[in-house]
Amino acid sequence: MKQDISEIIQASYDDLKKISSLKTPHNALAVVEMPEAKPDPSIPDKELTVVLDTVQDPGNFGTIIRAAGWFGIKNIYCSPDCVDIFNPKVIQASMGAILHVNVFYTDLKVFLASARKNNLRIYGAVMEGESIYSCKLEPNGILVLGNESKGISDELIPYITVRIMIPGSGGALPGIDSLNVGMAASVIFSEFARRKSGE
Repeated sequence: MKQDISEIIQASYDDLKKISSLKTPHNALAVVEMPEAKPDPSIPDKELTVVLDTVQDPGNFGTIIRAAGWFGIKNIYCSPDCVDIFNPKVIQASMGAILHVNVFYTDLKVFLASARKNNLRIYGAVMEGESIYSCKLEPNGILVLGNESKGISDELIPYITVRIMIPGSGGALPGIDSLNVGMAASVIFSEFARRKSGE
């Protein structure tokens, strides 16, 4: 994004505190136009596309956007009941990646049905699946991540063609039975990126 120097305004720390919703503001704030998030009718078939099903924690959502930006994932499709992309906590957690990743809200059943029709692999992150470290991962396809506590909804499970999971050490501590969706997304994105680079 090209920035005209004339649009940069110096502000005092007190001014930033008044403007920011944070108790301790960053040393810079940006005012940007809110884009119209219209779903792209064509499903990208040459890259990995992420689908979020009812992700409701803004910190998790922002973390997923940040990780997507880091690993070069350009598009995220969300169910209508995901947290609002412009929630201040989502924007904060994305750490600027929100400016580089397209986020759309759409009917996921229709979206995934179209993906299946186009013979795209649809990976679903579930508790019982094949390890991402041994599973064959293609550089393109759809990756579905589910709700923080319920996982992928029952109505979307039939569209999944490959069930994947992140294996633990086998000796998890009491109370730690899974990763949160933000952490899981980062691990899975990393493995897709590693395979794509041929390492």
